[in-house]
Amino acid sequence: MRIGYAVIRSGAVVYYHSIFDVVRDFLHDEAMGGEEKVLTRYLKPDLLIIDDMRMKHLPKRSGEYLFEISMRRHEVRSTMMTTNRPLEDWGKLIGDVPSASAILDRFLQSAEIMKIAGRSYRLKNADDNSKGAKTPPGTDAEETP
Repeated sequence: MRIGYAVIRSGAVVYYHSIFDVVRDFLHDEAMGGEEKVLTRYLKPDLLIIDDMRMKHLPKRSGEYLFEISMRRHEVRSTMMTTNRPLEDWGKLIGDVPSASAILDRFLQSAEIMKIAGRSYRLKNADDNSKGAKTPPGTDAEETP
């Protein structure tokens, strides 16, 4: 994420994790009795980037963990979440509508929402790579001289 790199270059501390890894960290540490350690990891950085809120539903209690992070970072540190889902779907994805509403309430109070239109950069890169690809030797599509 270019925004994260720019923030790092400015001298700030950035922590980047997928949303599934964030929830997994909390679930694991809760089972091991070390909740405060993992929470501190997510509260300290100047910018926390939580990536990839998408189609897959999160495990139970995810809303509680994400709310705890957003509540404690609110107006103290910057947090960025990426998603390809509309905000109205967050309650279903998190599995906890009240937590999703509370998280969005904090984020949207002073958020900068950036909508990116167009094709996925992953698909664009795949198209670029396939244009230069050669057919492997020994296949039916192999060109003959």
